[in-house]
Amino acid sequence: MKYNKNCNLVVFSSFFKNMKYSALLPLVFLSQQSLATPVLWTGNGSYYDVIFGQITWDQANTQANGYSWEGETGHLATITSQAESDFIFSSLAVQDDHYWLGGYQSDTSGLNNEGWEWVTGEQWSYENWFSGEPNNYNGNEDTLMFQGVRGGSWNDGDGVSGSVGYIIEYSLSQVPNAPAPAPAPAPVAVPEPQVYQLLLTLFILVGYLRRKYS
Repeated sequence: MKYNKNCNLVVFSSFFKNMKYSALLPLVFLSQQSLATPVLWTGNGSYYDVIFGQITWDQANTQANGYSWEGETGHLATITSQAESDFIFSSLAVQDDHYWLGGYQSDTSGLNNEGWEWVTGEQWSYENWFSGEPNNYNGNEDTLMFQGVRGGSWNDGDGVSGSVGYIIEYSLSQVPNAPAPAPAPAPVAVPEPQVYQLLLTLFILVGYLRRKYS
């Protein structure tokens, strides 16, 4: 078996029995692949999908930000309610393993369950930690994992190992409730040259009349 890093292909060499030659059978697997079309959750208007492949949290975060679907921007999924978690668990093929989510611990100086944030800047209010988590095992677990094998509960991971892919969310804005841009100032009306000429003529006429009748 030979792995080619440049094109992410895995080539198997197979030799057939009772034949005078060997055949090279190329079987191609994407290093990261989606097995389904993103599914829409009407609860927030976002689409969700699962991307399979051995990948770190940082790589998954970068990759997800580069994807889009139906004009909506991709990012690591942010789960802010039990209803959203239930939808992901029941709608995607995530019941058998662990997957990166868009949560990370920005401040690791406090307790294990403090300083967690979403990559989108959404408020961190809903939590679904598995019993005993987050435990910051080995002192370096500051990224969020979705545990399909445990009903969609959460685990804190080291950002490198333990995941077989990530859950991606496509939403119209990565920063919900972002303030609307300030309206553009109204254009200032600039008089046409003919207007200037008319005003000048009126000014001269008024001056002439004042001198004539004074």
